[in-house]
Amino acid sequence: MPVLININEINEVVRQLQVDPQGAIDEAKRLLNRSGNTKGTAFVTLRNLMAASALRLDKADLAEKYITEGLAVDRSPHLLNTLAGIYRARGDQAQGLLTINEALTLQGDYPEFYRTKAILLFEGGRYIELRQFLDSEVIVFPTLTRLRHLYTGGMDWREGDFDAAKRNLEKAIELEPTLPDAYFDLAQLYKAQGEHQNVVGTLLRLREVCPQLSEVQLAALAEAYRETGDLSQAADIAKQVLAINAVNLFANITLAQVDATNGRESNAIDRLNRLLQHNLPDHLQSQLYRNLGGIHEVNDDYKSAFTSYQWANIADKRLVNNLGEHFKAGNDLALNSQRFPTYLKTPSRGVIAGSNHNFIISLPGNGSKLLAALLGEQSGVQSHSHNENIMGLLAGTLPEESNPQQLAELSHDGQNVYWDPRFIFMLPQIKLRFPEANIIWLTQHPKAVCLDAFTGAHDLSVYTAPFLAWQSTVDWISAMLTSWFTFAQQETKHYHQLSFETFVSNPGITVKPLLEFLKLEGEASISDGILSRCRQAHQESNRWISYPAETTPYTRDFLNNCTKLGFIERQ
Repeated sequence: MPVLININEINEVVRQLQVDPQGAIDEAKRLLNRSGNTKGTAFVTLRNLMAASALRLDKADLAEKYITEGLAVDRSPHLLNTLAGIYRARGDQAQGLLTINEALTLQGDYPEFYRTKAILLFEGGRYIELRQFLDSEVIVFPTLTRLRHLYTGGMDWREGDFDAAKRNLEKAIELEPTLPDAYFDLAQLYKAQGEHQNVVGTLLRLREVCPQLSEVQLAALAEAYRETGDLSQAADIAKQVLAINAVNLFANITLAQVDATNGRESNAIDRLNRLLQHNLPDHLQSQLYRNLGGIHEVNDDYKSAFTSYQWANIADKRLVNNLGEHFKAGNDLALNSQRFPTYLKTPSRGVIAGSNHNFIISLPGNGSKLLAALLGEQSGVQSHSHNENIMGLLAGTLPEESNPQQLAELSHDGQNVYWDPRFIFMLPQIKLRFPEANIIWLTQHPKAVCLDAFTGAHDLSVYTAPFLAWQSTVDWISAMLTSWFTFAQQETKHYHQLSFETFVSNPGITVKPLLEFLKLEGEASISDGILSRCRQAHQESNRWISYPAETTPYTRDFLNNCTKLGFIERQ
């Protein structure tokens, strides 16, 4: 005869989840079998706990199995919410949105479901939809106001409006002082700007209101202490993380980097190599190998470093193959060099007048994000990074009738600077939509670009797929440079070229001609954070010279383009 499940038994499963995830799964199964797997609150709760335990064991497929089996018995919106979260963890935001929309249809008065949908829209880069969604739902659920500020802050950050991002995140904290995501996002914003001391301060603020920081938050704090040079604190906190999870990648990386900084490179390499014995998911393997490559570089072992970067890309390639067929179109898209001059033959439509629109164009790793941040600090300039409204206008996914409204939202009377790594593919669309726009081309030595593209961490997409192999990276860069010069020969009036190497070595002097080109008066205003990032970039700008075995065989490929860029190369 089925026996009902009481709250104490469920609490015991919750306790086991923290210390013994497999034991929690076994106990939940026992309770469900005893109760006859009868649908209801206890059934849904235990199924969700089983999924959470499986995720703790890095078994996403098993978590999905537990939820889908549960949904066959009880079409609970709470199980659907969990399933949407699993899809999110896999990077399948589209399926996650379909799932959470079903949950909202079944139960439209549960704020947590709205939070899940907001996360999925945010991580899917669907910012226009997200802003509309938050504006409409906050009216119905005033308690979601904090989420509006949280995600609006995140969107502002990714679109390059750092001041607005900080205001919104601080407002979210004001409305809910114990909202961990707001503190963490604010800390990540400071990290992106190179303000590591503020990262530490923000996470310490979080610890004041939430004394028990999570494993992820502690690992971020350890990394921030290391970046500030406080190696002792970094090591102490990293060890606290390892007491929770001995194979936490980021804490181990922090300790490895502390060892490398203190001249104990062999200890650092041994620590990271030991992690390879564990069955880490591909996205963590990629990060592990890239950090291992960096430590080999510190140890002047460039052969081992390059091998580590190759293994990182192999792990990424497995992710690409698992994430969908659309990635396989990357090479074709990147190497189609004939599309650049086509705008000259295409009738204009939806033309947006004005010479106060400026697009930064660069190849990967050329410091365009840094330049956009510097320009955003100048009086009379509004910087827009990763702006989906602009991308929608260029890609034609935004309705024509929306153009004036969308532009009004992202433009001002001064100079507007737009930056997105995808712009390199969209020059024809830019010149069609913005015929008077200024093009700022940030250049770098082609061999440096290749090495940075191949060894750097990228958001995996159709645009970055060619960088997963060395030969395709070289082919991609060569083709894109050839295409660029075809474009540059036709574009002379609204065009300014800037050298990355000289920019990061002396940003004030180098940027001055650019400000004059933009009709901006006065000296450049450069914050300490920008200067710090420039110094770091300058230190790394000639890194490619340490890889002669990898770059020398391709000198002939780059000879013509290097000459055009002012670099002297010998065959």
